[in-house]
Formats: sequence, C-alpha cells, structure tokens
Amino acid sequence: MRKRSLLAAALSLLVFPVPGDSQASSADSAEHTITGRVTDPQGLLIVDASVQLLAANRVLLREVRTDAEGRFRLAAVPAGSYELRIEARGFAVFQRLLVVPADTAQPLEISLRLTPVESQVTVTARPGALEEVLREPAAVRVRGADELARHEPAHLPRMLADEPGVLVQETSPGQGSPILRGQAAQTVLYLLDGIRFNNATYRSGNTQYLGWIPPAAVDSVEVFLGPAGTPYGSDALGGAINIISTNLPPWSETRPRWGGEVNTFFTSADLAAGSSLLGHVAGRNVALAWNGSYRRHQEMRAGGGFDSHSTLSRFLGLAPEQVRAVVGSRLPDTDYVHSGGSLKLGLRFRHDQFLTLTWLQSEEFGIRRFDRLLGGDGTLRSELAPQRLQFGYARYLKLGTRRLRSLAATFSFNRQTDGQISQRRETSPLQDERTRVTALGYSLALSWAPLRQHALSSGFEFYDEFVAAHRTDTSPTGTVQPARPRFPNGTRYQSVGLYLTDEWQALAERLLVESGVRFSAFRFRSRADKNVFIGGQPTVPDATETFTDLTFSAGLSYSLRPSLVAVGRVARGFRAPSVFDLGEQGLTGGGFEVSPRDAAGFNALVGDSAASQAVSTGQPWRALEPEVLWSFEGGLRWKTTRASGNVTVFDSEFFDSIQRRVVIVPAPVVGQTIGGQTITAQDAAGRIFVALDPRPVVSRANIGRVRIHGLEAQARMDWALQWSSTVKAALLRGRELDTGNFARRIPPAFLSASLRWSHPGGRLWLDGSVEISGAQTRLNPAELDDPRIGALRSESTITEFFNFTARRLGLIVNDRLTLTGESLDEILDRVLGPARQPAPLFTRTKGFAALSLRCGLVLSERNEILLAVTNLTDANFRRHGSGVDAPGAQLAVTYRLRFR
Repeated sequence: MRKRSLLAAALSLLVFPVPGDSQASSADSAEHTITGRVTDPQGLLIVDASVQLLAANRVLLREVRTDAEGRFRLAAVPAGSYELRIEARGFAVFQRLLVVPADTAQPLEISLRLTPVESQVTVTARPGALEEVLREPAAVRVRGADELARHEPAHLPRMLADEPGVLVQETSPGQGSPILRGQAAQTVLYLLDGIRFNNATYRSGNTQYLGWIPPAAVDSVEVFLGPAGTPYGSDALGGAINIISTNLPPWSETRPRWGGEVNTFFTSADLAAGSSLLGHVAGRNVALAWNGSYRRHQEMRAGGGFDSHSTLSRFLGLAPEQVRAVVGSRLPDTDYVHSGGSLKLGLRFRHDQFLTLTWLQSEEFGIRRFDRLLGGDGTLRSELAPQRLQFGYARYLKLGTRRLRSLAATFSFNRQTDGQISQRRETSPLQDERTRVTALGYSLALSWAPLRQHALSSGFEFYDEFVAAHRTDTSPTGTVQPARPRFPNGTRYQSVGLYLTDEWQALAERLLVESGVRFSAFRFRSRADKNVFIGGQPTVPDATETFTDLTFSAGLSYSLRPSLVAVGRVARGFRAPSVFDLGEQGLTGGGFEVSPRDAAGFNALVGDSAASQAVSTGQPWRALEPEVLWSFEGGLRWKTTRASGNVTVFDSEFFDSIQRRVVIVPAPVVGQTIGGQTITAQDAAGRIFVALDPRPVVSRANIGRVRIHGLEAQARMDWALQWSSTVKAALLRGRELDTGNFARRIPPAFLSASLRWSHPGGRLWLDGSVEISGAQTRLNPAELDDPRIGALRSESTITEFFNFTARRLGLIVNDRLTLTGESLDEILDRVLGPARQPAPLFTRTKGFAALSLRCGLVLSERNEILLAVTNLTDANFRRHGSGVDAPGAQLAVTYRLRFR
C-alpha cells in the first residue's frame, strides 16, 4: 500500500505540477537577457570569442561572438539552469552554471585562463538538470573532449584511467570496463546523452561495451560516483557514466556556415594508426554534424617486451626471456580494427523549441579474449565476433512554458550484437554463439519551479528489450548442430520507472538540499516454443517474472564560506534481476536450472555453492529480489581563483548479491515435476536430479553481503600565470561480510600527479605526469583463480596445456619440453612442488610507477599537433583485474587540421 500511495503522489506531481504564486509564475514565464564581458588573465579584452548557452545534455540554444569591447549579449532566455561555455583561441575553455533569472541582474565579468581547469557543470545528478560540481552533493568527474584526447588518442575507456574512484579494467585491447568504487559490469550504468546504454544481458563479469563508442563521436564524459538509482534506475550501484555525443554547430543567423576537422594518430606500442573526419553545417534553423573514424591496431608490445601472465609462464614456469624466444616481444592475438561514425541533425522550430535526431554506429573486428588464449588459459580459439553497435534517438525539447521550465520527450533505439566463437582444443566442438538485443526506449522528462527556492524534476521511462540468440556447435568431424544459447531466444524484458527529484535552496547561496524518489517495475518473459533444438524438446520453459523496487537518495551541500563547501549524501542503488540472471533456465552450462519461484514452491533450501557436493545452508529459497547497495558519503570541496579540489570519504554496503546455488529439497519429491522436467532422483543430502543433466538442479538466490569504504581526493593549484599542477589519490578497502574474504575488484592505493606549463600566447603547452599504484595484496579467492590476476594452475591444467597447446606450438618433442629438456612429471614437480597442490602464479597484483611527458603545439589557426611519450621507463605492469599488461614505452602522435 505504501508503494502505491507514493507512486500515486509521484504521478500527480508528474502530470499536474503544483503552481507557485502568481509572482513566481510570472517571473518564470518571462524571458531574460544575459550580458557580460570577456577578458584575458591580464585584463585585456578578448574579441570574437564564442559565447554559447547550452541546456542539459549539451543542447546548444544560442551562440554569439564578443564585440570589439569584449562584450556579449544573449537575449530571450527563459528561466532555468544553463551552461555558459566560452571558447577563444589560445585559452582554456570556460564553463559556468547560469541560473536564470538570478544571474541576469548584473553583467558577468569573465576572465579566461591559459591552463585548463576542471569542468564546473554536470548533468548526471538529475536528468535534464544542471548543477555546479562544487555544490553537487554527489561526487562527479567531468572530462571534455580535449582533455580526453590528451590522455589517450583512440580508446574511450582508457581516457578515464587516472580518475580517483575509477579502475579501468581491460580483458583484451579494444575492450574496457570501468570499475566504480568496486562495482563493475552490470552494476555500473552507461548512458549516452542521458539515455540508457546497458541492456538486460550484461553479465556480472567485466564487459567490453564502452569500448564500442568511437572517441570521435564524444564531446565529454561525466562520471557519477556512488548509487544513481533515483535518477537513472537499475544497474547504477557503483555509479553512472554519461557519454555526451558530438555537439551540433552553432546556429547561423545570416548565411549557412560549414566547417570541420581531420584528426590522425599513431601509437608505437601497438603500431596503431587511424583517422577521423568531422564535419558540420548550420543555417538559421537547421544544423547537421557528422563524423567517421577508422583505426587499426597491431599486436601490442607490453612493458619489457613480455607478457607477465603468459601461459608459458603460468603452466610451464618459463622465464620472460624464454617466453620471448617462443612468441616474440609483442603479445599475440591483440590486434584489432575499429570503425564507426555518427550523424546528428538539429531542427529549431522557435527559439525555445528544438528537435534532435542522432544516429551512431560502430563495429570492431578481430577482437579476441586474450586471457583465454596464450595470455591466460591457452585455449585454441576465443573470438568476440561480431561486435556491433547501432544506436539512435529522437528528442524534442521545449523550454520556458508557463508551468514548466523544460520538457524533453525522447524515443531511442539501441541494438547491440555480441557474438562469441570458442574452441578449447582441436578435439573439442567449435561453438558459435550470437546474441542480438534490441531495446526501444520511451522517456519524458519535466522540470519546473512550483515554489520559491525549489526546482523539481520528474520523469517517466519505459524500455522494451527483445533478445534474439542462437548457437551452433561444430564437431571436429564437421557435423553442425544447433544448441541452446546462453540467453533464451525470443526473451522479452521490460522496465518502467517514475521518478521525482527536488533541489531546495534552503538558505540562499548557503544550503542546498537535494532529494528524490523512484518507483521501478520490471517484467521478464521467456518462451519455450522459441527454444526447440535437437529432439523436438524445448530447452527453456515458458516463464514470466515480475519485480518492483522503490528507492531514494538525499544529499546536501553547505557553503562554509564562498570558496569552501561541505557535502553529504545517503543513497540507495539497486539492480533488478535481469535476463542474465533469469535467462539461464532449463539446460545450461551450469546444469539444469529452474526459476527461484519453482525452487520456493518445493520449500527448498539454498545450497552453500553451485558445486555437485553442495550442502544446505538452512536458508529457505525465495523469489528473487533486486540487489541493493546503501551508500553514505561526505566531504569538502574548495575553489578559489588559484586553487580547487575535493576530498570525499564513503562507506557502502552491498546486499542480496544474486548467485547460482544448488537446490536442496528435504522432503521426498522423486516423480514430481520441476521446471517442466520430471525429478528422477534425490540423494540423501536432498539434492535433486532430472534426466537432462547428471548434475544437481540449480537456481539463483539472493545471498551475500559486501562492505566497501574508501577515500578519494584531488587538488589543483595554479602557481603562476603559466604553471599549474594536479594531484589525485584514492584508497579503497572491501570485505565480504558473510565469508570474511576480501572483496573482489577493489583497486589498490592510487596516486597521480602532473605539472603543466603553458606558453603565454597559448600556442604551446608541456605536461609531465606520474601515475603510482600500490600493490594489491588483498585478493579474493576467486581472484587468485582468475587467469587475469592470480592465474591458478593445477596438475590437470598443466597436463592439458602440455599435451595440447604446447604440442601445437611445437614445444614438445619426444614428450619433452624442448626449451628445458624436461618431461611432464619434471615440470609438474618444478612448478607445483612434489605435493603437486594447486597454486597461483601470483599472490598479488604488483605496484608500479609510470612516467609520461605530453605536449601540444598550435602550428597555426588550423593546425595542431599533440605528442606524448608514456611509460618512459618501459615498466611491465597491469592494472588490477586487467587481462593484458599495459603498453610499454610508447610514442603517441596526434595531428589535427581544422577547416573553415
């Protein structure tokens, strides 16, 4: 009843906004004028600077140029919150939050800087709203396109690698899975222009999907740390990453204007080269922007010219020099190709009505799971093909109605095709599996100010996902037969959400209070008739599951003084059971799996594992519920004319992790039906069996608790007109409260520092930086097993590698390893010891220090070149959890040519 009443209240506010007093309504409905003057650090006027006014998600509303006196004027601006963006050649981009009409009383005095500053505006806290990073209660990182390009010219995930609280994991080159505060994959939400990018098949392990987005199509990236369930719904437990796509060009009030740029790059570590072409044209009410990019990466050279986790070291105990003698100094199977492009069309019906049509497409070729090949397990084939993204949306934006400050209606199309081709060895079947998920999205976002000092946002979202999946197994003799794919073909997953958030200026310029509530509902459905393969019997039952969730967040920021702000926040994030959790019903790779509702119907008890010898925990089975994360955080932020920074401490607890477990039934049930199959046997421990699989029946259960806490800090200082420095640091700790083990995916202690010099004319800048990571010795048992981290090896895995992969590589002659002359028994004794107990290759992720130098040179008004030498000492290291070592000493060159 409580959920229904809250939902009814939210709906009433969504549809019937509360009117304020007549004076407030009159002020909001009026249009206002923003004026100001732009100068350089010495107070000299800047002429012909671009002054832009943008709404949420970087929708360009107006652009003017400063006149001969450095002044600008933006007229007919409705009440609301906007981003003011000013650009001038030779100066850093200026960004500021403007609240209209509050900031229109006096002309603005703006001084541009030579050295870039951290962005001051964010849109991730509330959909369709903007807030200063300084005063936003949540921890937010914002990076613009130029800053992203300085860190990494080609791969979007790597561009975020040195942000506190963010650990970028790469299983293979071309992939990237940012881990936010110890949460990864399906517990981190990706957004593209504020639209959900995740789909319901995202797995619990690290994913590659952020790497699909071409950097050429990105204007900026916003990282929201901590639960973002209230504004964005399921999956945002660790946080959300919002990618803002390439901006439209400014409207031209006279004749059409066109322009663009060409970017080319080269990196030496992987002998990669690529280019992108960006173009745009704009008239009075129509604007068009497009881009296309292509890049080819060759096999990568890691630091020191060797792979620290090579199968030759893992299973044969070979030294780096011996490994190099076999496979060379570059990592095999790390080459790939990426191509992509985007098209964005903007229509302006009036000065307050806009329609944006966007299409983005990309594809990667040659991506392989390096950790399953010679970089980890030594299997014969493990390819990710095809890897294809098709994403588009249409968004209508209306500003400044009498009751509403803004209204945005969006329809989105998101199709992701993820294929895998795998074969363990020559005598194993070749498995070819493809999953295509098509998600249709419908959303409506409103913002208004019904009462003085309050700004409300509300919205409705509906996503409808369709899963098409198929798999074929080809035997060594060439026989092809269909098989059950990981996700049932024909699955449909629907989600709906209603949210309401409030920004209350409790004390003008002093105390800001943000709060919000969200109701979400989900429906999963699989069909037996879409999953009939060999023998005419369905491998998946007809199944329907529904879930609901009510979540909230609340935060405040208090200005101790104009330059110092204290912040605090409590939030609840959640992840609803998805197709990944529910789709593995019927005959799966883990055995015969039934729905949790089926298990609960037998009064079953949860097993202590998914292994065949699992025993009861005594915990009764219940229907699945969403995973939940509670987070508490607080900190200080400061910003003066010369210094800025922040310190944040947080404490989070993750409940009800969804895991596969054996079904234990105390009462005799042989002959009864579960999951559409007859129970054929039941052992003394209560484990039950069906004819389709010899292993016990399994299902999914909410079980497990994890606590993660930590500290994140960053500070910036402008020492002089041309000199600035930045320091960033993070320290996290985590434990599984139910087992006492260290938590997984916890990054080690991290510190980065940089020093930057800019030429007074803005044509040259130099940057030196160091990235330092401590060793991670607090490993979870699963991480010791993981080939990407501990790389466990046993007698059976060494024997299999010796008899198959090593022989295929020509390393075994007359049953002896040619490099050492040893037999299999001698290798086992040397690698594992006489007792031959399983042991990991590493018991920790080693620390590292990586030095880099970067510079940028503006050759002319249209030509610019960026140079970077990274990992100067050629250190061999990998970021915790990655499946591939970082590039060795590398030269990166980027050239940019602008036209018109």
